[in-house]
Amino acid sequence: MASSFRIKDLGDAPWVAEYAREFALTVAANQFASMASRKTCYNVELEARVAERVMPLDLGLSESYHGVIDVPPHAEEWKRVEEATAFLGEMPRGAWAVFRMDGGYDAYMSNGLGGVETATGDKFKGNRPGQFTFERLYADVIASEAYYQRDSVTKAIHAESFARHTVPRGTTVHDEYLGGHRQKKIEYLAPACQTPFASQVSDPDAPVVKATRPGVKAKMLALTPSGFVELFKVPLQLPPGMETALDEPHRLSTLLERRTAAAAAATAEQLPEGAKFDNPLAYWRQDGTVLRRSIWLATDAPGAPSRAMEVEFAPGGDTPLATRPLDAGLPSLALAR
Repeated sequence: MASSFRIKDLGDAPWVAEYAREFALTVAANQFASMASRKTCYNVELEARVAERVMPLDLGLSESYHGVIDVPPHAEEWKRVEEATAFLGEMPRGAWAVFRMDGGYDAYMSNGLGGVETATGDKFKGNRPGQFTFERLYADVIASEAYYQRDSVTKAIHAESFARHTVPRGTTVHDEYLGGHRQKKIEYLAPACQTPFASQVSDPDAPVVKATRPGVKAKMLALTPSGFVELFKVPLQLPPGMETALDEPHRLSTLLERRTAAAAAATAEQLPEGAKFDNPLAYWRQDGTVLRRSIWLATDAPGAPSRAMEVEFAPGGDTPLATRPLDAGLPSLALAR
C-alpha cells in the first residue's frame, strides 16, 4: 500500500519550510478556535481551509487532468480500483482523473509520494464527473497530515494551558454535570499516577476528581484534558511558536465560505416579494465569481421554471458586487454545491 502524504517526506527543498509553517499555523488556528468556541470544526472544513492556504506554496504541485476513465473488470475484485488508479501514483502531485465503475463515479489524485488519494473510500457514489474538483481533491491529499497535526496541536494546546494556569489540588466546583449526573461537588485530587486510580487508566497524567452527590457514595473519576479544561474553566493557550496563528483571519475560512456568508447576508433583504429559498439546507452553487441559489414563489405552479438569486463577486474577493434575481428557467440548484 502506497504511503499517505506526509510533510516529513517532502524532503528539504527551500519551499517546504514555508509550506510546513503555514500548514501548521492554519491547523493550530482552526483547532484553537474550535476548542475556545466549543464549536466543531469538521475534518472536511479543516482540510479545505488548509488546502487553500498551502496550495500556492506547494512547488511540487502540478495540475494535470486525465479525463474520465472506466475501471476495467478484474479477476480479483478488490484489485480493480488499485490497479486502475496506479498510473497516477507515478506522476507528480496534482495529476488526477475521474473513474467510472458500475455506473458510479469517483476521483483520485496523485499525492506526489507514490500514492493516490480520494476522500470517498472507493465508494463510487458520484452521479456525474463534473462534481469533482481539483481543489477538493488536493484537500483529500493533505487530509492525513491535517488529521495528525490536529491531534498533535490539541495536545500541545492542553499542555501549554495547564503549564500556564495550574489548577491547585483541592480546587472544587459545584452543581456541574459529570458522569451523566449533576454533581453537588467536584474536587480535583491529582494526576492519576499519584492516586490509587493509576492502574485503572491508560493515561498516567489524566486528572482525577472526586465527585459527590446526595445519597450516593463519592466516586473518583479520571477526566480527559478537554473535560478538565471545561469543568475547571482553564484558559486555553496556543503553544510556543504558534502564537501568531490567529493573526491571519482568513486561516479560519475558505474563500467559498466567506462568499457564501456574504451572499446569504446580501440576499436576506433582497428576495422578491413572496419568495423563499427552495430548501433551507440547500447550498449556494459557485460558478466562477458568481454564487446562485434556487428560490420559489408561493404562486409558482408545480413544474414551473426554477428561479434563483445570483450574487456576483470580484475575482478573489468576498464582497458582493451585485445581487439580482433570475427568472430564466434555470435547473434546480437545491442539491448542488
